[in-house]
Amino acid sequence: MRSYHDDLVMALAIGCWVRDTALTTNQRELEYKKAMVGSMMVENKTFKTRNPGSNPMHQGLTREQRETQQDYSDFVWLLKG
Repeated sequence: MRSYHDDLVMALAIGCWVRDTALTTNQRELEYKKAMVGSMMVENKTFKTRNPGSNPMHQGLTREQRETQQDYSDFVWLLKG
């Protein structure tokens, strides 16, 4: 109706609701981002994944292992294509 301005009141109410919702959502997202960044950390340590005893090229090979290694090195040209 004319001169009642109910459309302006509804527009203002919707605007206030959107503003409150957007600020709450932005605040929550900011807290999530802070928590994620705060949980990340860097350590300058190396992690060795090899056990020296499990490496076949390591010292302490048995005689049979050394012979097998020698046979392999003698015929490596066959394996190269």
